[in-house]
Amino acid sequence: MDDTRLIFGLGSGRCGTTSLATLLNGIPGVVCFHESNAMGMAWSGAEHAVHSVLNDFQAVLAGGPRAVSVDLGAYRPLEGFDPLHRLKTLERVRAIGDVASWYLPYVELILEREPNAVFPCLRRDRQETVESFVRKVTVLRPRTLGGRPFGKRRQVAAQRQRNHWVDHDGSRWIASPRYDRCFPHYEQGLTLEQAIGRYHDAYYRTAEALAARHPGAVRVFDVTALNSAAGQAGILDFCGITAAAGYRPAHVNRG
Repeated sequence: MDDTRLIFGLGSGRCGTTSLATLLNGIPGVVCFHESNAMGMAWSGAEHAVHSVLNDFQAVLAGGPRAVSVDLGAYRPLEGFDPLHRLKTLERVRAIGDVASWYLPYVELILEREPNAVFPCLRRDRQETVESFVRKVTVLRPRTLGGRPFGKRRQVAAQRQRNHWVDHDGSRWIASPRYDRCFPHYEQGLTLEQAIGRYHDAYYRTAEALAARHPGAVRVFDVTALNSAAGQAGILDFCGITAAAGYRPAHVNRG
């Protein structure tokens, strides 16, 4: 890594974004968060939050206070790495970043302020992404006996689902104040699967268009790149990071 750098990982979600953050945190001198401030973000109208992230990250790289805005209500250490701990303890931070789907609408805003920022974007198969999201947003009803959970399989039937992709009042879908704002919204008549599919399609059309306009800053990688030494090296090389040779398993949250 020849100079300091900001890295903003992209991807629709359920496509390896946690794994990307884990991979980057395994590189000396790199700190990478995963969805660091969901409560402060939104799919549109969150320019102030993006500027705040840039202010924090640029200050860290300039040798200023090692302090960033983090949504502690959702923050959890990554597998084997705690980005907050890394931020405090690394002798020198040479690259810092965050991986979250919701940076996609703000790529060009970020590039205006930080022309050297890079945006590796992961893409997973459309149907796999839809199915994974449906599993994630489905809340299961616990098996009970006398009002108390029992049995080894305590989750037995779908009760309700979250739907981040439509405007709703919480009567049909479970409201999620933290994440509902972080996705684009479509018309009410769509099924959950249709809405997620439309989101996936629109997300990667935008990502590919940005990659065409800014080929040195944005690149779309298939999620399978995380599963090989060559694939990981390709991602890191695009980010301007030279890492020691060797494959480190990084694809977490499978399914």
